[in-house]
Amino acid sequence: MRIRDILDVVVLLRPAVQGAVMPRLMPKLVTLIMLTVVVGILAAAIILALFYAGYMTLVAQGYLPMQALLIAIGVALAFFVIGLLFVKRCLCQLKKSALPPTDGITRIIDAFVDGFSSPKNG
Repeated sequence: MRIRDILDVVVLLRPAVQGAVMPRLMPKLVTLIMLTVVVGILAAAIILALFYAGYMTLVAQGYLPMQALLIAIGVALAFFVIGLLFVKRCLCQLKKSALPPTDGITRIIDAFVDGFSSPKNG
């Protein structure tokens, strides 16, 4: 992770951390994170069940189990690649959104790290 990415997150979260917003926001944030995890687990279970149902349908239609497995794996791989491309496109759009500029802060921290890591003269 680059320093610039960390600074972007810090600049975005600074107003929430400084005020009295954080104690009120924390339970809601934890609830949102937990609901996201639960929904993700349920979605994964449903997708897995759908692929298993497709596999069993192929076997019932007369495909050999290995052929049905290869077809199911191929379809699952195709969905995985399509999902990754969708996530990549969303993340690229997120990078282009209106994040506050941190170029000056990044230069200051880079200069500090360079000075800190260089050998002492004298």
